Amino acid sequence: MSKCPVLDEKGLVKVGNAFVLHFPFNNSIVPLKVLHRANEGSEEFEYGPPSYTSGTHEAGVIPASTTSSELVFSYSRLEPATAPDMWYHRESNKVYHVFIHWQPEILRVYERWPKGTTPQEFRGVIPSSDLGTSIEFGFTHGTVETAFPPVIRAGWLLANPTNIDLRACVSFTYGEYETEFINDPQVILDIIRRYIPNHQVRIGGKIEIPGFEEMLDLLHAKAIPIIPSWTPPNQALAAIKGALQ
Repeated sequence: MSKCPVLDEKGLVKVGNAFVLHFPFNNSIVPLKVLHRANEGSEEFEYGPPSYTSGTHEAGVIPASTTSSELVFSYSRLEPATAPDMWYHRESNKVYHVFIHWQPEILRVYERWPKGTTPQEFRGVIPSSDLGTSIEFGFTHGTVETAFPPVIRAGWLLANPTNIDLRACVSFTYGEYETEFINDPQVILDIIRRYIPNHQVRIGGKIEIPGFEEMLDLLHAKAIPIIPSWTPPNQALAAIKGALQ
């Protein structure tokens, strides 16, 4: 899937490499080392239609020229606390790296990080779910790459811009990573400057993410400010060391 040396053919991070969570709302990263991958080599999940029903339509059908309500992925075989939202968890040192494959690809997919918000913006204007099928922005199509660290919830909107009903279908390619926070200042700087190969995933946008500090506690991590490339190495290292305290 990628020529990046830290990724396998599925686009998942190989054990022993750096996986970086990027949070635009505070311009920070959380650099992690992947220690273990559960189910490595068998990380496909056929989910089916999303848990959404409009009127008398079948589950997963997005009627013509309409936008769904906010979706999450329920899975009844999980424990009651997590069954309503299968990617929500409170596990220490655990991150799920997920490729969400939405079909048909003509559907517009709106990410909602954190759940219930609209993190995208264009010149002071945010996307509108009411206008999701007209001239609009802030969406993607097909496969969405994301990550689910502890306690952070996400939601999704689907917009059908066509004049026919479309039934959505979802599958996942996922990596269940046991992680360790990278706390060496020089290694972190080398990761930021791409001297050390790594894979980065953005989480959210401009809106502050509730539970961020609790997430850091469960990952035994610190948020590291992104250092501009022109910053002298001694100043960059000082900034990283300050964030690690």
